[in-house]
Amino acid sequence: IKMNSFVVSSVVNSLRVVGTKQKTLFFVSVNKLTNINLFSLSQRNTMTTQKKSVLIPIADGSEEIELITPIDILRRAGAHVTVASVENNLTIKGAHGVFIQADTLISPCVNKTYDLIFLPGGMPGARNLKKSLELKKLLLNQKKEGR
Repeated sequence: IKMNSFVVSSVVNSLRVVGTKQKTLFFVSVNKLTNINLFSLSQRNTMTTQKKSVLIPIADGSEEIELITPIDILRRAGAHVTVASVENNLTIKGAHGVFIQADTLISPCVNKTYDLIFLPGGMPGARNLKKSLELKKLLLNQKKEGR
């Protein structure tokens, strides 16, 4: 698989699109322990396969391009993407003043399982994400389950 130059980074993981084949996007997730996991999303056979679930938590000060681009790419690839605000309201103000509406608050997401949790960067957004106890619980659970 040829490495694509498109790179989406996150606070904890780096997620890179490494190839496409028959409407399937392949991602490589590299964490700071250098574990490499292949993650693919496909629009093929959507009637027989379950959609991958992705949580994208957002906070005031998150980098807008690191929110909108992954949401768009993952939804086009057929993933069920949930955008969850760690703030006390659904609307956050991005690092460059763009307002973004979340699908839900983070609290209803805590007891759910996700195939992927994508953390956008940006300052002070990354610090605001770090303050969320609910997000910390979700991330620890992901690690515990080997996701």
